[in-house]
Amino acid sequence: MSNRFWIWLARGLLWLRYRVRVEGLDAVAKKGRTGILFLPNHPALIDPVILISRLWPEFRVRALANRDQIDQFLIRQLARGFRVIPIPDIDRPDVGTSDEIRQVVASCVKALRTGDSLLLYPQGRLDRQRLEDLGAGSAVESILHELPDVRIVLVRTRGLWGSGFGYASGTVPDAAKVLKRGAKSLFASGVFFVPRRRVSINLVEPGDFPRTAGRTVINRWLERFYNEEAPPNTRVPYSLWEQGGARIVAEPHKPEIDGDLTLVPQAVRETVLRHVAEATGAQHIDESTQLAHDLGMDSLARMETIAWLQTEFGTAPVSPAALQTVGDVMLAASGQAVMSGPPPLKDVPHEWFKKLRASTAQTASRT
Repeated sequence: MSNRFWIWLARGLLWLRYRVRVEGLDAVAKKGRTGILFLPNHPALIDPVILISRLWPEFRVRALANRDQIDQFLIRQLARGFRVIPIPDIDRPDVGTSDEIRQVVASCVKALRTGDSLLLYPQGRLDRQRLEDLGAGSAVESILHELPDVRIVLVRTRGLWGSGFGYASGTVPDAAKVLKRGAKSLFASGVFFVPRRRVSINLVEPGDFPRTAGRTVINRWLERFYNEEAPPNTRVPYSLWEQGGARIVAEPHKPEIDGDLTLVPQAVRETVLRHVAEATGAQHIDESTQLAHDLGMDSLARMETIAWLQTEFGTAPVSPAALQTVGDVMLAASGQAVMSGPPPLKDVPHEWFKKLRASTAQTASRT
């Protein structure tokens, strides 16, 4: 089947759950349809599907996607047909992952030079919080170093923070479970009466993008664009029969390493400080120093730090996202890299609302 068929099928299925509004697409297309670097935020696993369904007819855009997520039945064939570029999972680094990512960036540069348009997420992974935090991400800077004049279009997606396809629930999203739940709710609500999320997509081609300003300035500039009037964690019911309606819920806890720095041996402290200083060239470092914002360590540099920890101390691998400070590296080196965070909040069961209505009715009958 042709890609056009899959695009229209995707739009039809998405329409059952989402009301999508796109602004700025025509203005971008008028200036040309090839060699464009689209840079979106990434609130949920479903937003690449929504974006490709809207961008592909005009720009034949290629996307970068987690290779584990696309290596599944049917998705594998679709990814091949749309020439998706697979990337390794930076939250589960293996030996050689950093080299693979460098090769992916080189592939992106080559594709843009030949006229392909790319959909690249500057953060390189799914959002863990409402506000975008690019840290010291280097992909955009690396591409601009090779292609300083490439067209850049920023994409800001709103309305998906709180979706079951994202981390807003405080748990790792499971696309298969979300789809299964959505299918059941679809039929329970009579197909056409499922509560819908309102999603807005804004495309902006900025004339003042700081192309040559360096990684830190570029990332802070992108964060300001993505985080402008960012909506809170919003839950939209899956079923017509679910009580409560669309509502704002608590934000998820940010992943972090929990441990006691006073228990880290002095020799480990000194070894970590010496390694970080050699890796970054920084002179004034302590346990509170931020790896990304203070030292400019991107996800690749943190992967290499994790590989060093495994070689030097024999530690178990940890997520690069969890290593935020030099103190976190010390805790990992001493074997205290335990992820902390409150247990995920469970949905309020439907039975609770039934009991509430019954109790309310009894109280009203007595008054």
